[in-house]
Amino acid sequence: MSLKKEEVYLSRKDHSFPLHIHERIIAGFVSSGRVRLSFEEESYELSSGDAYIIFPFTPHSAKTFDDASIAFITFAQNADALCRTRKKYLILKDIARQYPSIYKNNIPDTGFIEKILMEKAEPPFQFTGTDCERIRNIISENYSEKNTLEDVSVYGKSKYSVLRSFRKDFGVTPSVYHILVRIRKAKAMMLDGRSLIETAFDCGFCDQSHFNRTFKKYTGLTPEEFRNKTMRSN
Repeated sequence: MSLKKEEVYLSRKDHSFPLHIHERIIAGFVSSGRVRLSFEEESYELSSGDAYIIFPFTPHSAKTFDDASIAFITFAQNADALCRTRKKYLILKDIARQYPSIYKNNIPDTGFIEKILMEKAEPPFQFTGTDCERIRNIISENYSEKNTLEDVSVYGKSKYSVLRSFRKDFGVTPSVYHILVRIRKAKAMMLDGRSLIETAFDCGFCDQSHFNRTFKKYTGLTPEEFRNKTMRSN
């Protein structure tokens, strides 16, 4: 199994963003400056040579200092062996000195990141029950529609029971998962050259303003900032 890169970009100077979450594994490597990475329970100061890996659905925020430069990789898929971990994130201090070959063309090596994940992540949660998987599939296949708990309910179970089960299995409620799927689809559309307004409506957002607010809340960037950063990295 090999992780597949979805987005790769280098952010220079200010990359501060408010509390948000990702649906994917994200890795960040600090090559210069400093960054304060904050989670719900604690904060970390990282500097040149440090790195971090954040697992899906982990709320976090960041503040950069001293013209920080950070290389980011977001991975396209989340293998259960890597993502169903009891840990929410990994902080890797002075990783560049410990592993000098970590960078390839100024971008962290994907294979090395996978090696770190397999070594340092605790054993995964074991989850069963096809009901929640079925709900997840319904949401993913109908991401542009306005789904409610009633739309994805399970016969014989209350909507509150479904909500609790889904959150236990996937870390977020069905409504938040629905938003994250929309954002993932929106990213793909923008990278394919679709306009922001087309992307907003095709992904089920009420209007471009709604799209902008939601996208920034969950990614830390506006749609236009995401598109510009990703285009520059390519």
